Amino acid sequence: VLHSPFLSVIRVVLDVGFTTIGDLFPNFDRVGDFTCPVYIIHGSDDAIVPFYHGQTLFETLPDSSKTVPFWARGAGHNNIEMDMPTAYIKRLQQFVRQCDRLNYPNQSSAKRIQQQQKLKQQMLLQASLQASLRQSMNQQQQQQQIHHETPIPMIHRKPSKQRKKK
Repeated sequence: VLHSPFLSVIRVVLDVGFTTIGDLFPNFDRVGDFTCPVYIIHGSDDAIVPFYHGQTLFETLPDSSKTVPFWARGAGHNNIEMDMPTAYIKRLQQFVRQCDRLNYPNQSSAKRIQQQQKLKQQMLLQASLQASLRQSMNQQQQQQQIHHETPIPMIHRKPSKQRKKK
């Protein structure tokens, strides 16, 4: 699973059209050698890793490794699973099922269905936890904004008269 993948680290900053010396992650040069199924997820409005990086990697994959990619329309770099949890999980499950069929062609349907249901429950729980976390973070941000925007009331006291000691 390649989530918002880049052609290379250097090409994220400056795409010179080739792999430079010292690039630690030359993905573009490596995907042609892949032999396993590859699932690419990329947001079409990704401002961190340009969308064409994911598209180019997909096009460079050997046909035997290509699976239907998830091009998340309107999504950025860090919000696909948060803003599109149902589609994200559903498409990921489809990929996992496809891999299961390739890896375990003789496994019984009942056992495969049971494993798929367990995986689905785990993924739904994870999505639910992520949504709860996001909601909690949003509430905290709102509270901080309210705290910063609300002026602190000033208490005005009348000057007290000091009593004379006898």
